[in-house]
Amino acid sequence: MVVEHRPKLRGPRSGPDILEAASAVSEKVMLAAYDASKELAALGIRHAIVGGIAVGAHGAPRATKDVDFLVNQADAFNGVTVLSFKAGVPIAIRGIVVDYLTPDGNPHADLLRQALVDAKESEGVPVVPLEALIVLKLQAARRRDLDDVARLCEAADVEDHIRTYLTVQTPELLGRFELAVQQEAPV
Repeated sequence: MVVEHRPKLRGPRSGPDILEAASAVSEKVMLAAYDASKELAALGIRHAIVGGIAVGAHGAPRATKDVDFLVNQADAFNGVTVLSFKAGVPIAIRGIVVDYLTPDGNPHADLLRQALVDAKESEGVPVVPLEALIVLKLQAARRRDLDDVARLCEAADVEDHIRTYLTVQTPELLGRFELAVQQEAPV
């Protein structure tokens, strides 16, 4: 399978485009994302790509060396107190690490569970909605995550929309959002 890059189109986005992420991510990482998604789907595990690949799919491509998924904990893990992966859940594909986040224990668990329902497929891989991706990035609050927020808002021209969304859904993250978008986005 050859991963190709589609040129960025001007105008409103109709949804995430995982092939846009391919311009900044190695083919090996992209293939690991496709393969992991197929395996998760075959196991009946609700999932959506997050992290660097999702950032690229939403219009702000950047390099990443791993694959990150938001998954429904009950689908992907055995047990409650001590978690272990269900048989078949990939933790690495061709040497690429596959990481998993779950809504459980997150202060915005309901929002993230809904993000799994609302994820839109791109090339067969569910991608977390932009709003939930930004919430996750603001929660992590590492420099790279805040840079991602600024780049996403600029690339999709959604700063006002995201500000309104956060005001209603996660007002405690508004301060981090304002810091992120006030910084000049990295080139």
